[in-house]
Amino acid sequence: MTTRPLALALALTLAGCIGEIRHTTTARTSTEMLLMSLAAERAIKQWDPKPLAGRRVFVDDTYLDSLDKSYVLSALRAQTSRAGVLIVDRPEAELVLEIRCASHALWEGSWLIGPPPLPLAFGGPTVLSPDLSFGVDAQQGWAKLELFVYDAETREVVATSGTLWGCSREDMINSVYPSLLDQVKAAFSDDEGGPDDHHLTAELLLPE
Repeated sequence: MTTRPLALALALTLAGCIGEIRHTTTARTSTEMLLMSLAAERAIKQWDPKPLAGRRVFVDDTYLDSLDKSYVLSALRAQTSRAGVLIVDRPEAELVLEIRCASHALWEGSWLIGPPPLPLAFGGPTVLSPDLSFGVDAQQGWAKLELFVYDAETREVVATSGTLWGCSREDMINSVYPSLLDQVKAAFSDDEGGPDDHHLTAELLLPE
C-alpha cells in the first residue's frame, strides 16, 4: 500500500528535476533576438553605398521576408544614409534600392556526453532516472541578403551587392558574438579584425 505513493512522489520529484527550464517570459529570448539582429547587421555592413552618395534613393522592401524585417530595413537605411545617400519616397527617387532575403534564421545544435534519462519501473508507475548527461548547447544566427539598384525611370540595373553573408554566434560561455573571448583575443592580437573577412563577397557594379 505504501509502495505506490512513494513511487508517485519519486516520479514527481524527478519530473521537477528534469523538466525544461524556461529562460524567458516573452515569445523570443534575448539571445535569439541578438543573434538575429547581429547577423543582419554584419551582412549589411558588407554593402558599400558610397558610389551612390548624393543620389535620391528609394528603399524597396517588397521582397524582404524576415521575422525581423523592420530592424533589417532600418539597418540598411542607416548604412545607406551614412554614406551620404538621400533616402526618399518612391515618387522623388532617382534610383530604387531593392533588398531580398534568402535566409535570416537561427541554427541550433548541441553535443552531450553521458546517459540520458531512462525509464525505470519499481512495480508501480514508470519514472525517469535523473539526467546525468552534460554538454554544450550552441546557437548561431545566419543572414544571407542581396541588394540591387536600378533606375527609377528606365528600370536599368545600376548596381548590385552580390551575396551578403552575416553570422553571429554564442561561445562556450554563452555570450553573443562578438563575445568576451573574441574581445580578449583581439586585445592580444595585432590584427584589427575587420568584420568577417571571409564573407566579403559584395561587389558594386556602377558604370563609369
